[in-house]
Amino acid sequence: MAIIKELKTAIPYRVVPVRFERATTGNPNARRPDIDDRGYVATNPSGIHGPVVGVLKDEEVEIRLRRENISNDASLFITTEDTSVIRIVRPMGQLSGSSTHIVRIRGLDGGNPQGARVKVRFGSAIGPVIHELGVWVWDPVTVNVTPHLVTITSSTDTTGIGSVIDFPAVMRMVNDIWKPAGIVFNFPRTISAAHRMTVNLATAGTVATTADFNQIIQNRWVRNTINVYCVSRFNISGASGLEFLGFGFSTNAYASNGINRPSIFLADSSPSINRDIMYWANDLAHEIGHFLALWHPENVQAPNARADTWSRRNLMHNYNSMFGTSPATGHNYTARIDDVGYGMFNGSARRGCMLCLKDLSQLTEDDQARRARTQAATPATLYGNLTNLGTAPTTP
Repeated sequence: MAIIKELKTAIPYRVVPVRFERATTGNPNARRPDIDDRGYVATNPSGIHGPVVGVLKDEEVEIRLRRENISNDASLFITTEDTSVIRIVRPMGQLSGSSTHIVRIRGLDGGNPQGARVKVRFGSAIGPVIHELGVWVWDPVTVNVTPHLVTITSSTDTTGIGSVIDFPAVMRMVNDIWKPAGIVFNFPRTISAAHRMTVNLATAGTVATTADFNQIIQNRWVRNTINVYCVSRFNISGASGLEFLGFGFSTNAYASNGINRPSIFLADSSPSINRDIMYWANDLAHEIGHFLALWHPENVQAPNARADTWSRRNLMHNYNSMFGTSPATGHNYTARIDDVGYGMFNGSARRGCMLCLKDLSQLTEDDQARRARTQAATPATLYGNLTNLGTAPTTP
């Protein structure tokens, strides 16, 4: 085997001939999802080794295989023995002599999840295995989401200021983020008058108090769905001047926060941030994660958020916009690297969109996909078994 690695140390060294990685960078793409490449063993389903990727039954994903420390002319083959669970769409047979290869996999038989293995073999289709990729095929769990685009008027501004969010575009990207975890969101493909409302508060366009949240909710709240209220801005700041762009009040948290119904609130902008679609989608997907019983990595809160690469790649990290390689003023937060694969925005690295598939024993807030699916599987637990408020649009 043509391994390309010169070793100049007596210390044991692990040589990685090839590795699997996300097949793209930048915005999330369910066709080319992030992979859980933390550690080597996935505890459940048993027998899965190496990185893991999630795919819905009857859908396809693409993963990049990179020759890390093996020559391009080494004879490699992609195989699977789990042909009832997955199908390798391409490449067929021996790999070409390039340094990277896109491997396309189709999920055939789902579960919670159903596990399969893709094997990289040397020399022939039955040669020794030099690397594996775990594939988790999910039966989809569907979650309803209903938007409310709120125009806020005041005594001095009767026209008001409303949200400018392109909600269907944002939700399409939210689905791209969550599909690898086996969750699909049902939402209106077009926004109608029934999804808009006008509320009079102290300052036009602005939500500033708990009473403001509740007044908006009282205007309209729909049962058996996650209610997402989109406003122009918040006038709410947190510890050390943090600016908030989203709040998630799940069935487990709304009452203790003084909110009268489970709900999510999103703002278009803050004093220093104007969003794009990715920023909106990442925030909404994160707040939905709280609805689905997920917490920040290891449940560590600002200003002491975890700064390791895995936490920064994770959708549930505390901050959407990373502070870079030096801590922001007043924050105990030093990044190991800057861009974690999702690009930059307004000069700062974006938070990642990875959802943990593995359940690593040294972590207490892992196994995110299965935990979220468990929460989503019981509507009364997810949405709250409460009555409608106001004039409600039809659940999507």
